[in-house]
Amino acid sequence: MCKLRVVARPFIVCEVGSGVTAKFWHDNWIGLGPLIEVIGPLGPRTVGLPIDAVVRDALRGTSWWIASSRSRNPIIVQLKNLLPEAQGLLDCQHDDSFLWKTDLHAPSNRFSAPRTWSALHPQSHTVPWHKAVWFKNHVPKHAFICWVVAWNRLHTRDRLQNWGLSIPAECLLCNAHDDSRAHLFFECQFSGVVWRFFTASTNLNPPAQLMDCLNWLLSPSREKNICLIIRLAFHSCVYAIWRERNQRLHSGVSRSTESILKDIQLIIRARLDPLSRSTAHQPNALSLLGTCEPEITVYKAPEIEVKLDNFNEKTDIYSFGIVFLSLALFWI
Repeated sequence: MCKLRVVARPFIVCEVGSGVTAKFWHDNWIGLGPLIEVIGPLGPRTVGLPIDAVVRDALRGTSWWIASSRSRNPIIVQLKNLLPEAQGLLDCQHDDSFLWKTDLHAPSNRFSAPRTWSALHPQSHTVPWHKAVWFKNHVPKHAFICWVVAWNRLHTRDRLQNWGLSIPAECLLCNAHDDSRAHLFFECQFSGVVWRFFTASTNLNPPAQLMDCLNWLLSPSREKNICLIIRLAFHSCVYAIWRERNQRLHSGVSRSTESILKDIQLIIRARLDPLSRSTAHQPNALSLLGTCEPEITVYKAPEIEVKLDNFNEKTDIYSFGIVFLSLALFWI
């Protein structure tokens, strides 16, 4: 908690009453911040007031102790101009009070967590493409990777080289061009095949550049179902391409575009299936899977036929249980 004092101090304002509690140098009682920060660390020694003095200690009779000084020292002159009228402190009977102030709001004796959060984390400029990443029914891990890609924070090889690392520059997917965000999404021949499979299936023609494509995803089609499907496909492609790139880098295992497309199709179908069931009761509404089926051929796992010959009462039940458990794990 002591480490947070520096963060909390700018929000604390002292409303001086009798002046016996507020610190003259360290509390923000003049509204401009602590005097030790406004005047500087030489202030206490220059004006002759101890650094731990309270506001009441600075009074001499009915005025400030420094009011009679004729010094032209810039610190003393500045302090004279900053100090308020002393008459109000002499007549006040209640103690000093400390209030919480955020931004342009008036000081209050109540702490506001939302206002404090907004003051500590000012709202930045809203990017126009954010709804193409954080839309309803998105896949969280896909959306996160897409957000990182949009801000160009992936550790691609061009960025690693800019940090001074001596590494190869070639793309791990095509080995023909340098590895970069623009190349991976989707100038690379490998990744371009994956992305164009879905756009061609829906008869859409997205822009070639990544950021232009994000803006295009805000309204890729007039049909609501197609918009959701193509956004899910875009997220899945970005996620699958980055995963394939890392898998080749760290484990040396490569997969074909056909294998990646089958995985993406299964992911999209798994995401659309519960959404399609929720709209099944609507009489004239075309379900999401109904929209998806004509354009995207979903990969189906091969059926497995298990023959248990000569299974009778004397068959080892434990062995059968192992077979059944193996089949269950395969389908999961």
